[in-house]
Amino acid sequence: MLGLYKTTRLKLFTNHDIYTFSFFFLFVSILYEQTAPIGYVGPYQGLCEHSNQLYDTFSKGGMYTDILQGAEVCATYCNAYSGIGYVGYSTKDVGGECSCHFDDGSMPFPAPEGTTEVNDRLTIGPVTDGTNWAGYQCFAYSVRLVPCCRINLYLLVLYIMKLI
Repeated sequence: MLGLYKTTRLKLFTNHDIYTFSFFFLFVSILYEQTAPIGYVGPYQGLCEHSNQLYDTFSKGGMYTDILQGAEVCATYCNAYSGIGYVGYSTKDVGGECSCHFDDGSMPFPAPEGTTEVNDRLTIGPVTDGTNWAGYQCFAYSVRLVPCCRINLYLLVLYIMKLI
């Protein structure tokens, strides 16, 4: 493929530092950059985070085999859990993994069957960036519901019922 597999060694900074750069991986990363599905912003490279803090998360592997479909497959999967506190999702190319991210205390309980969960993080707030980890992409939910809205809606319902 036009020499895209050729690796060129570049010396940077000092004679002892040698970095390997593969033109093939540059080509693949440009070709396969996923676009954000409707209702999402991104992608950011890595797992989703807020001010360098990770979210409560549950992950499920084997969700897709074609990395071009990862963003859409994970959006469909995580949208089922997109209630209050849902902030977005991340894809992991190796293993076709989808990770749904939530504000602290907002992750569904129990976590969906077949998932791995991490629920000891205290992060609250919208996605600000990604962790820059290779092989992961973060998509921030753009229709974010915050806990204050649930309380206000509840009070509105009580007020309306009182008027009836």
